[in-house]
Amino acid sequence: MRKYLLKIVLLAFIYFVSAKFGLSLAYSVKQVTLVWPPTGISLAALVIFGFDLWPGILVGAFISNLTTNETIPIAFWIAIGNTLEAVVGAYLLRFFKFRKSFEKIRDVLVFIVFAAVISTMVSATIGTASLIFGGIGSWGNYFPVWLNWWTGDLLGNMVIAPAILVWFGVGKVKFNFRYILEGLILIGIVTVVSLCLFTGVFSVFTSTFQVQFKYIIFPLLIWASLRFKQKGTTLLVILVSGIAIWGALNGNGPFISLGNPETTLLYLGVFVGAISFTFLIFSVILEERDNVETRFHSLIENSSDAIVLVNPDATIIYASQSVMRVLGYKPEDLIGTDGFKLIYSEDKKVTSETLKNLLENPGKTISLNNRLVRKDGKIRWMEAEGLNLLNDPAVNGIIINFRDINDRMQLEQVKSEFVSLSAHQLRTPLSEIRWYTESLERKIFSCKIKE
Repeated sequence: MRKYLLKIVLLAFIYFVSAKFGLSLAYSVKQVTLVWPPTGISLAALVIFGFDLWPGILVGAFISNLTTNETIPIAFWIAIGNTLEAVVGAYLLRFFKFRKSFEKIRDVLVFIVFAAVISTMVSATIGTASLIFGGIGSWGNYFPVWLNWWTGDLLGNMVIAPAILVWFGVGKVKFNFRYILEGLILIGIVTVVSLCLFTGVFSVFTSTFQVQFKYIIFPLLIWASLRFKQKGTTLLVILVSGIAIWGALNGNGPFISLGNPETTLLYLGVFVGAISFTFLIFSVILEERDNVETRFHSLIENSSDAIVLVNPDATIIYASQSVMRVLGYKPEDLIGTDGFKLIYSEDKKVTSETLKNLLENPGKTISLNNRLVRKDGKIRWMEAEGLNLLNDPAVNGIIINFRDINDRMQLEQVKSEFVSLSAHQLRTPLSEIRWYTESLERKIFSCKIKE
């Protein structure tokens, strides 16, 4: 119970601090802001720790609004909307089997549709209505206020929540000096470029430059996705978004529309949402690809069969680790060599004919038993299967997997010799019995004639 209460208090405190930061950036009415980190924080908290932490959101939201000189009813209903927003979002994610590690593109789409877009409508609807019923604003201004409220919550979920969910699942981090150094260099470059593009810190960069070159940030985010996957991408999206928002709120950057703050925040919101969505999807695609490749290589390397990939001229372009166990060669010793050098001399002709047959039949699997020469000079029988995938651009070669069947072949040879010998021995006594039987029959026949 004590741990539960501590979590409630801690979540309420974090929500309160982040809400105060967001409210300090309000531009139209003091309760509506484009920057609303508590939405992402509260959603991530319920997804990670469970629904029973909802009182922490309610308390944090109520106190943060109450201390913004709101009446108790208005602060209470806004807090109700904020709490329901997080509960509905977390419930929808659980219902649609969302995985907080963002393993699949489906997870990203489920998160954006049900958490970022739909659940945030709850808070925007209840909150905006609470302000109007409380005498702040009018029904004629309902939609613009609702839209700004919803945009702030949506961006809070899209920018803040993914970073928390991804980084929370990180286990023990291995210290890699070069990896950390590259990450720090990337953060430094992104920070400097973002300051040049989105703020007036460096006066040498005019507004025209900022408008024309704002997409220079994209290659840097691609770098983050390629090298640091989801963890690096989500972190840098927060950094870029924060600097862009800070610049816009201070009247600088490529998104400024003079005399029209709503348009400025619309442009800014589209930009922040676009980079968050684009690079979250991109990083998940890369992560998914790497996971598939890792599983594939794990299956290949741990297979009991040795696997090689050869060109049409039988040059080996890939060899699995299992060739070490089967042939005694390291994979790197075989890559670039002529595969026929491994074939026993008496079997090269039949192997060559089989390769020719493979080349003439793309997509067909052909089996062959032949003998290979190990690195130690021993000759071993192998059972091989070849598949021509030269027409597949992802493979562009002939896959050959083979296994050692020398013991089986020797056993079959012994069985064959045993059967042959047994048949010979069996035929010999039968011939003698037949000769004696025929002789006895002739004698009996002779006796009958004499009688």
